[in-house]
Amino acid sequence: MRHAIMFAFALLISLGTQVHAHKFPQHLQEFRSVLPGLEGEPLREVYRNISQGIDTEFGELVSQHFQHPIHFNHRVIGHWGFQGDIPFNVEPWRSELAKYPRRELVKLWQDYTTRLVADTAEKTGLPLQQAKGLTGLIYNLHLLGDREAGQVMVDSVVPTTAILRDIEKNLHSLFGKHSAVSREVAQALHGIPRSLPDTARASRALEILREANLDEKLMTQYGAMLRKNQIHFTPSQTTGATREGIRRAKSFLHKPSTLTSSESLKAMRKLTDQKNVTTAPGLLTKDGTLLVLTPSRVMRATKMGLTYGLVGLASDSAVAAWYFLRGETWAEEFREELCNAVIRNVFVGTCVAVTVVLGASPHGWCVLGVAIGAYLIAETAIHFWNVYQDRQYLTIDDLRGFGVYADTPLDNRDTILMIPTDTNLQLPRESVLAL
Repeated sequence: MRHAIMFAFALLISLGTQVHAHKFPQHLQEFRSVLPGLEGEPLREVYRNISQGIDTEFGELVSQHFQHPIHFNHRVIGHWGFQGDIPFNVEPWRSELAKYPRRELVKLWQDYTTRLVADTAEKTGLPLQQAKGLTGLIYNLHLLGDREAGQVMVDSVVPTTAILRDIEKNLHSLFGKHSAVSREVAQALHGIPRSLPDTARASRALEILREANLDEKLMTQYGAMLRKNQIHFTPSQTTGATREGIRRAKSFLHKPSTLTSSESLKAMRKLTDQKNVTTAPGLLTKDGTLLVLTPSRVMRATKMGLTYGLVGLASDSAVAAWYFLRGETWAEEFREELCNAVIRNVFVGTCVAVTVVLGASPHGWCVLGVAIGAYLIAETAIHFWNVYQDRQYLTIDDLRGFGVYADTPLDNRDTILMIPTDTNLQLPRESVLAL
C-alpha cells in the first residue's frame, strides 16, 4: 500500500497538468484527423493561434483589460461557440462572467475573433467569409476534443448540441449555405442520437467530420488560394473510398435485420477489394465509434505507456534507494525491490497503452485510474508470490511444531555450542597436529 500511495502521488505530480485538458499537440492531432491531407506551416500556425488563443490568450486579454486576474476554471472564458452567443445566463458562466461588464466583454470577444479571422485569411489566402468558416470549424474541433470522454471540467465547455449548431454555421460560411457539403454533414450531425451521453456525441461528431472528406473538398474549391500560400494537399491513407467503406460497414453491422451475417461479410469483403482502399485493423464500439489502429494511434499509446511506466519506475526506485541509504533495508532487499519495481511498472505501462489504443483520452482521468489500478494489482500479485516463496523457510510456527518456543530458555550445558573453560588442547603425541 505504501508503494501504491507513492506511485499515485508521483503520477499526479508529473501528469497533473495533462489530465485537466488537452494541450495543443493533442488538439493538433484532432485538427489533422479532420483535415489530414492539408499540409503547410501557415496552416499549422493557424491551428496554433486558434487553439492556444482559446486556452490562454483570450483569458489573459480579459485579465489585462479588466485588471481582474482569472482564478477560476480557464474554460469558463472563451470555451463557447465561435459564432454563437456568450452564455451569460447559464451556469457555470453566469456567476463567473457577472464579474465583468457585459457589453465590454462582448466587444472584447468580437474584436478578438475578428483578429483571429483576419489572421486566418492572411495565412491561407481565403476571403474573409471563408476564413471565418475555417476559423470557426477549427475552434469547434478544439471544443469537441474538450468534450470527449476522459476529459475533466467538461461542464464548463458548451454542450455538444451548441457546438454542432455552431459547426453548421461554420460550414455554411466555408462552403456556402446551400452547398451539398454543408447539407450532407449537417444531416449526419443531426442524426446523432440525443440519448447518447454528451461525451459520446462529441466523439461521434468528430468521426462524422473525419469521414466527410473536408480536406479534399477544401482543396477542390479553394486550391489555387491555398497553394499560393504554401498550403498543399497530399492524399492521405484515409481516402474518400475508405471513408465511404467505413460508413457502409457501420450500416451493415448496425442493421442485422436487413442483412444476414454472411451477406454482411460478403459486402465488407467487396468494399476491401476496391482499388484505392487501404485497410487497417480496428474496433467498432457499441455506440458506433470506429477505433482504427493507425500507426499514429499505436505510437501515441506506446508513448503514454512508457511515460506512465517510467514515472512509476522512478518513484519506486527513489523510495527503495531512500530506505536503503537510511539502513532500513540491506543490499539483497534493495535489489529485490528494484526488480519488483520493474515488474509493477511494465504491467502499468502495458495497461495504459492498451487503454489508449481502445479509445481513452491519453490525458484523462480514465487512463490515470487504469494506471493506479494496474499498479495495485501488480503490487498484490507480488505480495502473494513472496508469501508463496517464503513457505520454504522455517517460521516461528514451524519451530513450535518441534516444541521450540521463542521464550524458551536454553541450558548451555545441553548444547553442543558450550565453550569449555579449559582452552588447552590435549593432543596425543602421535597426532599430526601435535607440536
